Amino acid sequence: MKELRQHGTPLYLSDPEVADQAIGLKRIRFERGGPGSGNYDERWLQKLVQTHPTLLPVTEIEPAFRPLIPICMELPTSRGYIDNFFITPNGNLVFAEVKLWRNTEARREVIAQVMDYAESLTALSYNELEAAFVRAESEAGSPATLYEYVSDVTDLDEDEFVDAVARNLRLGRGLFFIVGDGIREEAETLAEHVQSHAGMHFALALIEIACFQAADGNGYFIQPRTIARTVNIERGIVRVEDARATIQPSDHKPVTRTMGAARSLSAEEFLEHMANVDPALPRRIEAFLKKLEPLRVEPEFKRSLILRWHGIDGTTLNIGYIDTSGAIWTDAIHSQASKLRILDLTQAYVRDLADVIGGEVRSSSNEDNIYIVRHGKAARVGDMLDHENEWLGIIQRLGQQVDDRFSQGTR
Repeated sequence: MKELRQHGTPLYLSDPEVADQAIGLKRIRFERGGPGSGNYDERWLQKLVQTHPTLLPVTEIEPAFRPLIPICMELPTSRGYIDNFFITPNGNLVFAEVKLWRNTEARREVIAQVMDYAESLTALSYNELEAAFVRAESEAGSPATLYEYVSDVTDLDEDEFVDAVARNLRLGRGLFFIVGDGIREEAETLAEHVQSHAGMHFALALIEIACFQAADGNGYFIQPRTIARTVNIERGIVRVEDARATIQPSDHKPVTRTMGAARSLSAEEFLEHMANVDPALPRRIEAFLKKLEPLRVEPEFKRSLILRWHGIDGTTLNIGYIDTSGAIWTDAIHSQASKLRILDLTQAYVRDLADVIGGEVRSSSNEDNIYIVRHGKAARVGDMLDHENEWLGIIQRLGQQVDDRFSQGTR
């Protein structure tokens, strides 16, 4: 029997109703090549990722780690050169290592290599990282300092930005992408193996980037796909002997955290902001989130924390979000509620919350979008948690009312 391909030839259609406008897309096959080879090789893929960082699915992996600002390629470290280096306006560190996947041994070695890179980064100070970036491949005329890259898009002043980057280096916290043209299932298994033993506190994601070129040679279609990811990799050192990756405990003492190992880096960063507001807040928020689970409310950690309620029919509502200052806002629920014709329910929810904490209701430019203030300022999450049981009861009542209304077909 003839061997069959898994997928047929993809087509680009400028107009699906016109048959002769279909353009076939040919999958690019990557080859190893030296400098100036002109091949589609690792270097070509590396430049593609650096030029178009949105190819890296950061939102899926760590929502707080965006937007990505390209800094340089070939960042020198004590363990070798990291292919791609990005930073975010808030000082989060993101790296990518580009590899062509050809055999299991190569996959083992590259993951071990990435873990070694991560280990070496924790030994750097902010000034040493900046000096390394200056020596790396960056565009001619590029800024001389990291802060110059982000100064137009960050809310942090230079001292705050430097402190954020230095803290992430010290904690060994960041995001590493391993990018390849054809990552196999064995790589997923290997990532699980590394995760189960220890390693750095960097999150790790394996990304396959499929590249297609139009049959007429004009244009490309690029398709990134997340193959596997680790939630949190704890500290350790990887050694490779005879193409086998082994992990040894690091001499570093583990960092005390207020959260379980399953938390994302985005969640950890948000809870650090809460600890700056009140050292007791991280534990109080985590305990509250556990109590929300039976009510079908899930946390979404981005730059802020969104409390997302899920209805039995698939409807979702943002029932409140907490920003990094500890303020809680409830106005986002109403625009969606208006479309769903449940505005009366969501407004009653906000008014009930205001009554519980002794606050008052105000509206934004849209009078329907009401939110809570207390003592003339936005309500604080600490105030809400002081009335945790009442808050849970009000959320439960809202969820039941919305479910009942939709089940009666009054949507």
